Amino acid sequence: MNHSCEPNCEADETDDGRVFIKALRDLLPGEELFYDYGLVIDERYTPKLKKEFACYCGSADCRGTMLAPKRNSQRHNQRSST
Repeated sequence: MNHSCEPNCEADETDDGRVFIKALRDLLPGEELFYDYGLVIDERYTPKLKKEFACYCGSADCRGTMLAPKRNSQRHNQRSST
């Protein structure tokens, strides 16, 4: 299983710590499985850090990093667009 910014699966963790992989759409036999790693790191996202976790998935919506978007940035962007 590899990372993609346009995943075809998602991980679902249960309360007891088990992880199940669920397809987001019908998959073809032999098709590679991808999910968004969405890595969470508390430190500031610097260009160096983003490069360390670079993404090369090739998706049209590629973030360029396997790091999850910072929540504060999302809230700030929502406020400034209104």
